[in-house]
Amino acid sequence: MKKYRNLMWACLASLAIPAGAQDADNNIRGMVVDKWGHPVYGASVMVKGMPETRVETDKDGKFSIEASAGQQLNIVSVDKGMTTVKA
Repeated sequence: MKKYRNLMWACLASLAIPAGAQDADNNIRGMVVDKWGHPVYGASVMVKGMPETRVETDKDGKFSIEASAGQQLNIVSVDKGMTTVKA
């Protein structure tokens, strides 16, 4: 349970990006990192309840997904588990 909480805080911290993180087309950009701040490659990011809007993080842990502010994002990694954050 502790590792999931650490991943959640790391994801929340990485998604707390200043202005410009959401563009006019409702694209949310972010970065998924582990508790040590290392990027998580290949994590699945999807809008909760909309599995068809799924993307994967790149080698730097970065992603961009179409979502509206306030929607929840599920982030799943084989090594790190799953967490949910708000867009």
